[in-house]
Amino acid sequence: MGDEDEWKKLPTVEKCVHKSWKARVEGYEEAVKEFTKLKNNPDSNEFSKYLGCIKKFVTDTNANAQEKGCEAALNFLEFSGCAKKAVKEIVSGVVAKGLNGKPKTKETCAKMVLMCVEIEQVVDAREEILEGFKSRQPKVVAAAVNIVTQCLNQFGSKVFPIKPLIQKDLLKPVLEHKDGKVRDEGKALVTEMYRWIGDMLPKLLTTLELKEVMLKELEEEWSKTEKGSPERYTRSEQKKLEEQEDEEEEVDGGGGSPAGGGGGGGEEEEDEDLDPYDMAEAVDILKKLHKDVPDFQSKLVDKSWKIRKEALDALLPLAEGTLKIEPNPDFGSIVTPLSKIIAKDANIVVCQLAAKCLAGIAKGLRKGYGNYAKETIISCLAKYKEKKATVVAILTDCIDSAMDSTQFANVSEHVIAALKDKNPAIRQETTNFCTRLFARSKASALPKTVMKALCPELKALLDDSVGPVRDAAATALGTSMKVVGEKFMSEYIADLDSIKKGKVTDCFEKAEVKYPYGAKGPATKAPAAAKAPPKAEASKKAAAAKAETEQQKKPAAKKTAAKKGGPAKKAPKKEAKAPTQSQLDNEEVTEPELGDDRVDEIAQELLSADIVSGLGNANWKVRLEAVQGFSSKVDGLDEKANVQALIQLLNRKPGFKDNNAQVLLEKFQIAEKTSKKSSFNKRTADYVISGGVEKIGDIKLKGQISETLLAIADAISLNFTSANVFEYAAKQKSPKIHIEVLTWLSEALRLFGMKIKLKSHVKYLKTCLESPNAQIRGAAMTLVGTIAMYSGGAILAAFSDLSNKNTVAQIESAVEQAKNEKPPTPTRGIKSGDGAGDGGEADEGGDDAEIEEDGEMDLEDLIERKDISANLEKLCETDNS
Repeated sequence: MGDEDEWKKLPTVEKCVHKSWKARVEGYEEAVKEFTKLKNNPDSNEFSKYLGCIKKFVTDTNANAQEKGCEAALNFLEFSGCAKKAVKEIVSGVVAKGLNGKPKTKETCAKMVLMCVEIEQVVDAREEILEGFKSRQPKVVAAAVNIVTQCLNQFGSKVFPIKPLIQKDLLKPVLEHKDGKVRDEGKALVTEMYRWIGDMLPKLLTTLELKEVMLKELEEEWSKTEKGSPERYTRSEQKKLEEQEDEEEEVDGGGGSPAGGGGGGGEEEEDEDLDPYDMAEAVDILKKLHKDVPDFQSKLVDKSWKIRKEALDALLPLAEGTLKIEPNPDFGSIVTPLSKIIAKDANIVVCQLAAKCLAGIAKGLRKGYGNYAKETIISCLAKYKEKKATVVAILTDCIDSAMDSTQFANVSEHVIAALKDKNPAIRQETTNFCTRLFARSKASALPKTVMKALCPELKALLDDSVGPVRDAAATALGTSMKVVGEKFMSEYIADLDSIKKGKVTDCFEKAEVKYPYGAKGPATKAPAAAKAPPKAEASKKAAAAKAETEQQKKPAAKKTAAKKGGPAKKAPKKEAKAPTQSQLDNEEVTEPELGDDRVDEIAQELLSADIVSGLGNANWKVRLEAVQGFSSKVDGLDEKANVQALIQLLNRKPGFKDNNAQVLLEKFQIAEKTSKKSSFNKRTADYVISGGVEKIGDIKLKGQISETLLAIADAISLNFTSANVFEYAAKQKSPKIHIEVLTWLSEALRLFGMKIKLKSHVKYLKTCLESPNAQIRGAAMTLVGTIAMYSGGAILAAFSDLSNKNTVAQIESAVEQAKNEKPPTPTRGIKSGDGAGDGGEADEGGDDAEIEEDGEMDLEDLIERKDISANLEKLCETDNS
């Protein structure tokens, strides 16, 4: 009893280090009260008394005392001005003893680490908590990983960076740990990372060399996530937010609108992405290459194409599989022979491999590839004489990757020379290269001296004898005008005839560029005509309304004339004037895009202001509420309401690229509803198809998107829908998208019958059949079998030129199995009820003759034509000699 009376008289700080655990408990409790009293005086000298012993609070050997000590340490971190000096000691104590304690103690330890992040001691806190990943005790490892996940979840990747977490000796052991709970916590951490950096994460994880099973498990978890947003802020961020709130209150008090400039900044911040390249460790691939293939250089120039291919096969996985490549002066000895292979090698397989290798190296070196970019670009331009789509795609990836590492002025003379080449394919693809370059460049990256030399050559190509070259030139000029300005380009298009000028102007209006002329930053779609003077805006709206009224009067006038000039029975046919089936099957979009002013005007008539403004809100919950309100309005729309304007409005940023699955689900449901309106047209369908294809790989969305696409096929035609689906899918890299698209068409054919033009689908189908991905090939083979069910063995002619004989044999087997299968009776199809009242004549002959239900097709349309004129000339020369 005497001892107890003795320590009760001691100061608080001495009680906290007393040998008696009861004394320490009382000391910790008193310390909590003391720290709380001093919370408004963080610089008090009382706090500094505890700096020497604060770690002991966390590492107390008595479990009950430790619980109280951790509470005291948490209060110290929260209220003390000198807490930053103790962070390393406190967190190291957490790892050493705290994560072994009672559940409440572990919870308090997690709060302490989070508080360390809040007071902006991220580096020290992270460094110490990551030591817990290496602990021999599974429960310590699991707890440490969980704390890191909480830090990332609450503060976000800008405050708590992801790069230091992705280390092979740190994260991989956690994901492959023997203890199941540790593995689960590891997967939760990686899933949290995915919420913040999205599709960049898989690239970063390649350095960990994880097992395929683990990657599949992670991908399943990723599909269920939503984009992350901070739930907690550091002290400096809290101060800024308070200042912003004060400013907003002042603005609101003066009659300002809360939907003004403040919202834009938030969305811009939300869209800001991290660069995985900056987060990756550089890898010396040349060291690995020479270790695996010591005689690589000699193999690369060997006379046998098989040996050259063997050398490139060894380089390719290193070039493509390394996100960040370490610069090395020896790259010149590899890039030069690879560039020569692209330009001169007679074996196309070897050429493709060389181009893929150089593309991978260029992406891995980035600016470090600048010294080699020129020779790579020259070689690719020369090889554009190859017409095969697969070769052109590989060359395009290679030349674009190389161009990103250098200035256009360094290669402009070679580009201009290629624009004058005798081969039209080279002229066309060089022009396309210019368009892509303009679309992602700032005006400052396109010097006037270079553009003054380049633009006359592009202008000259408007008179080219080959149509695709003329089209490419118009697109290039239109795109460049959007970057360097109309004033600069006026001298090159002023003297063009009205048709050519109109074509260039049309391309200018449609061009999508990253840095439009006059913009301060990357392009963002702002509300239309925001800066237009009231009178000008009113006159625009009046003109648009007048034009629409005149369009509506024309059919009525024709109807009146019909009544006066002939029998009454013929009048309905002239009034309806519905498009023929062949017009609907046509894959081109013919309807014009509505101007932003007209879209805004129609939106004001049909929707409330809250719904329109909510669609672009940075907060997904607000967007969801807005799109749900939008959906309810669509339910009550008139049959002839302008749904194109509504879908264009729905497609504004973030549009169908929204990161939230719930919002997107509602949008595609709206699209399905609008497809049932009589005013639904091809332009409207095109917006939905492009967005749907991009998201069809999402497990949460694919069911609704598939149904929406079927509804579009009902409204327009299956051929139009599927052809455009394939066109957009061909531009995607995700295997999931290709698999889902192929599966969708297989199912659609069974519902609609063989109502597609095979010729417009076979190119993409061939690409999928030759894919290195087994699942894509499998889905493509299933589709071939479905088509064969309608067309029989005739389809084999379309795939007879495939290079892989095994694939051809598999196709033959699939066709043989399918051609004896009886096709199901179609249950869906456009105009299923139209014309039924007239005796069902709509389904007989006429416009449906182009796409036969029984699957007959013209074999000449399926077989690729080859130009044999050069061979004939040689034969003639031989005969003459």
